[in-house]
Amino acid sequence: MPPYPLPTGMATSLYAANHGNKVLKSNTQGIARYHQPYKMAGISPVDSVTYLDIVVTGSDKEIFVHAINRHFSSNISCKLSLMGWQKISENATLMSMVENQGCNPDNNWAACIRSEELKINPENMVITFPKKSVSVLRVSVKE
Repeated sequence: MPPYPLPTGMATSLYAANHGNKVLKSNTQGIARYHQPYKMAGISPVDSVTYLDIVVTGSDKEIFVHAINRHFSSNISCKLSLMGWQKISENATLMSMVENQGCNPDNNWAACIRSEELKINPENMVITFPKKSVSVLRVSVKE
């Protein structure tokens, strides 16, 4: 059997190919949380963590919204506001590393990267991140 990418390498590749050269200020509100009791080595857990982690990077030409949806059974939709960016394209690409089911039945990979072209409303952008996924939303900035 030929080698295939493991999920950790797939996530690293997804981020390596889709990020800006600046980390942009981001703020999240109202994201559901869950209790996380597990301790790792000497690191004690916090009381709870959000189901959705968001980090935003950008360049002069693109904005990248990096998201991890930790929910095991639900997609999570959220409203994104890209304040300070006057000329956002109405076209975006959502790339999500998801379970392999439905991606390619001919391989036994644990995960795959699904890419979806979206039409967005920059004034009222609602994006749905798949359950158990690592995603990047790539949005162009008009010149």
